[in-house]
Amino acid sequence: MSGFVAIARLDGTPVDVDAVERAVSVITHRGPDGRRSLVDGSVALAHLQHRTTPWPTGFPLQDGRVLVTGAARIDNRAALRDRLGPFDDPVSDAALVLAAYRQWGRACPVHLVGAYAVAIVDRAADRVFLARDHAGLRPAFLARTADRVAVASDIEPLLALEWVTTAVDDGVVVEGLVGAASSAARTIYADVDRLPAGTSATVTTDGIERRRHWRPEAIDPLDLPSDRAYEVGFRELFDRAVADRCRGPAVGSLLSGGLDSSAVTCAAAGHRSQIPTYSLGFDATPVSDEREYARAVVDHVGARSTVVDGDAPGPFADAEAMLSAVGRPIRGNTTYLHWRLYRAAAADVDVVLGGFGGDAVVSHGLGRLTDLARRGHWLGLARELRARAHHRGESPWRRLYTDAVRPLVPRSARRLARRLRDGDPIERLSPVIDRDRARAVAWPDRLRQAQVTPSPLATHRERQVAGLARPNWQFDLEAANALGAAAGVEPRFPFFDRRLMAFCIGMPADQSLRDGVSRSILRRAVELPERVRDRHHKSSLAPAYRRALVDEREQIRQLYDTTPDALWRYLDRDACLGALDRAAEGPFPALTARVYRPGMLAAWSHHRPDAPKH
Repeated sequence: MSGFVAIARLDGTPVDVDAVERAVSVITHRGPDGRRSLVDGSVALAHLQHRTTPWPTGFPLQDGRVLVTGAARIDNRAALRDRLGPFDDPVSDAALVLAAYRQWGRACPVHLVGAYAVAIVDRAADRVFLARDHAGLRPAFLARTADRVAVASDIEPLLALEWVTTAVDDGVVVEGLVGAASSAARTIYADVDRLPAGTSATVTTDGIERRRHWRPEAIDPLDLPSDRAYEVGFRELFDRAVADRCRGPAVGSLLSGGLDSSAVTCAAAGHRSQIPTYSLGFDATPVSDEREYARAVVDHVGARSTVVDGDAPGPFADAEAMLSAVGRPIRGNTTYLHWRLYRAAAADVDVVLGGFGGDAVVSHGLGRLTDLARRGHWLGLARELRARAHHRGESPWRRLYTDAVRPLVPRSARRLARRLRDGDPIERLSPVIDRDRARAVAWPDRLRQAQVTPSPLATHRERQVAGLARPNWQFDLEAANALGAAAGVEPRFPFFDRRLMAFCIGMPADQSLRDGVSRSILRRAVELPERVRDRHHKSSLAPAYRRALVDEREQIRQLYDTTPDALWRYLDRDACLGALDRAAEGPFPALTARVYRPGMLAAWSHHRPDAPKH
């Protein structure tokens, strides 16, 4: 997982080369295959290479008065070559990005398909142009003043610059404790911003202008002639998404046994014979174990299987290494399991495929039930509810309320009901947060900003787009990128292919939910073992996670005991310690909010730079 740093002086004065070296030095793990730098007066670019494709990356690159660096895997290479060539062979990702910028200027991201974060210094136009792929598969962070800008694949290189402080954004800390985000652009450091997914930015001496180049809400609806046409279209795009991500020296697959990872593994087996798979096993918590489904896939495609122990250690055993890689508190409470899989896979392969994102991209289609109710299609609604209840072994009346009636209740009414039932929203979302601090950062107002729940009258499509717009997706993808780089392997996620996403967003709702079966198009279009294709439940990781977290409570207590006093500006110490004691006594609600997130914040407080530089 390559990394990069770019620093440009907007006033034209020479760049501090030593500062660039200091910045790059903190992410050397991203460059096992070499490091290249380019310094030209007021510009300094660096690229740390982890080569996971058959072609060169080519960063950094200079062509006249235009310089480019970044981290990229461009998937529509053939189309770009035909349109923009001729090129030397093999053409690098950097050459394609630079040619696209020469041809289309700031509109070039519209024409780039793949995973990328790039920084282009255009001296002729006196600007620095930044772009990040549609889903945020490659991270990009930036810091700027009136006369300079720095961009990097990680937060830490920016904090190594003397003009960037380590001051913390209190509001982002509080948001992290409840797992929400009111802005995709803000990071936990006040001086460091994130370039949001699907966004480009132009930096000049006049300031910064941001533009969205990926707008899923603007995708045209599909109107294909038959179910068969949708199945063929989905299968072709899904197979191409997997095939593009199978390009590399050694490729494996993360196989949970769920529908999404199984579909990816089955498709990948058509491009990689005996593809190695990596699955978790939970002997101590068999209710979380899905090896029987993973084995069905392995037998179906003739893959090679490695089972990784998922029971121990828990989330905090490798917290220091994980936080060092990610640079901020880790929100995902099962991220430690992915970290364990990445490390196991890195012994054999350079790339691992995963099914992450399949639920949101393909969609369970439950918005169709609300659509039917809103339109008064009662017979169709009744059929879908009966079928769904049958598949899931539940009461049709419960499904009627959960899937069709409750979404139609106005949000204001639901908020009022929650307030009457649960009281203070701060107490409900995270009872260990210090209330004075939460109110000081206007947390209730920020919470409303963070909720991207669509209108009760929203269509299935609007609900799907709103779900994909949640900033937490790109936070999780950033964590996967950083942890993969630290482990020495590149995670790739075919469901986040831009072309496949556009197809799924454009599909009518009845392709996602059909005869009570969610994600119907995936089950119909991809060849899967019958045992996996026909399953309607997925085992929960919650019991395994709960057991591991409870086992680590003394380690968390020690973190609290040795944590700097500044942490307790955000947390109620007595509530945190009380939650640890209660967790040990038996089943305990809101374990993530009461134990995991506070503990991770405490671990991060040990890892982060000690104090602002000035």
